[in-house]
Amino acid sequence: MVALRETDPEAPVHVRGDHSVPYGDVLRVMGRVSRAGITKVSLIAEADAGAPAVQPR
Repeated sequence: MVALRETDPEAPVHVRGDHSVPYGDVLRVMGRVSRAGITKVSLIAEADAGAPAVQPR
């Protein structure tokens, strides 16, 4: 991650968790990304297949 930041300081990092991954593990990964100096961190979430779609306002 440090090499990524040095190559492109504006590079975003997208973190995707799985329903089987504990939330604390996802937070630890996001913390490591942040400590590496990467400021553009996004958490990717996907709706359950059976969940109704949320309409934008």
